[in-house]
Amino acid sequence: MSNTKTPAATIADSNVVSKYKAAADVTNSAVRKVLAACKEGAKIIDLCKLGDAAIEVGLSKQYTKDKKMSKGIAYPTSVSVNTVVCHFAPGDNDDGAEQALATGDVVRVQLGAQIDGFAAVVGETVVVGASESNPVTGRAADAIAAAHYAGEAIQRLLKP
Repeated sequence: MSNTKTPAATIADSNVVSKYKAAADVTNSAVRKVLAACKEGAKIIDLCKLGDAAIEVGLSKQYTKDKKMSKGIAYPTSVSVNTVVCHFAPGDNDDGAEQALATGDVVRVQLGAQIDGFAAVVGETVVVGASESNPVTGRAADAIAAAHYAGEAIQRLLKP
């Protein structure tokens, strides 16, 4: 037996950075598709399947020459509506899977992809039916703004 250790992969390696970027591209593309489908009447299970399928399709186009490279879903698509805090990724027969979105619902979408173990995960919040001509108001707007400002405050507290 040899005691030689394989050096840990870090972002100092350009191949690692490339894999992170490719996973992020797939993830960002998938979340855009799910957010675009968050319309009145869309079912949670259909949105989750759409996100997972978009990840699989996107990954099938990455690193096609290396058949042994691990690629897949790092974080299954979850769609959490209103009072569901996070991580709702139902199966076909789960309670709430057939719930349809309604105008005014606050929807949190999270999903992620990995290439060779290097994962990119993203989360976005959208309000069904909101637009520039129909802005979010009231308690939903207050909650979203509070979460945004809390995130900014936390970022300022982080030290490099």
